[in-house]
Amino acid sequence: MDNKKYADAAALVDSAAAKGQIQKVIAPAVTAALRLFAKSEPEFCEAIIAKGFEGYGQCLDEIAKGVLGNSISDIECYRRATNFYFPGAGVRFVMKLDLAAGAENRKDILPGGDGIEELREDGLQPTGNTAAAGEAARTVPEAGTEADGGAGHASGSGKKRTIEFDLDDLFGEE
Repeated sequence: MDNKKYADAAALVDSAAAKGQIQKVIAPAVTAALRLFAKSEPEFCEAIIAKGFEGYGQCLDEIAKGVLGNSISDIECYRRATNFYFPGAGVRFVMKLDLAAGAENRKDILPGGDGIEELREDGLQPTGNTAAAGEAARTVPEAGTEADGGAGHASGSGKKRTIEFDLDDLFGEE
């Protein structure tokens, strides 16, 4: 990683003034994403630098084009930003459900940053399932199987702890 190129690219996205209402709302998240992209990929630094001082403002304007009302999804913002710098580029999103986040004290990914007080014997958070003894509790189909439509991918050592989904399956056009 060329630290000077990254610093130059970061300075360009940090210094741009957002003009319109939508641009002002999306600018902080898009700035953070572009900084991450640039830090991860030197070619992204070069693309940001090549667009120059006005480039990031133009990028925000391109993202805002055609937005109806006052909202646009984060996914669509990142797709449009990436496409501004790399025409024809696509963006895919993967969501990972961490079933043991509470047990592992991963407050950074829990709702409201809250931990949990009680864990089951297997280290997972109680679900509140009150099925009577002898009744079959509702179970989540094994990820990536026909039962879940093949959408998920489970990982873990013996016990399913994470499930991954391609968000295009969730938000994609039908």
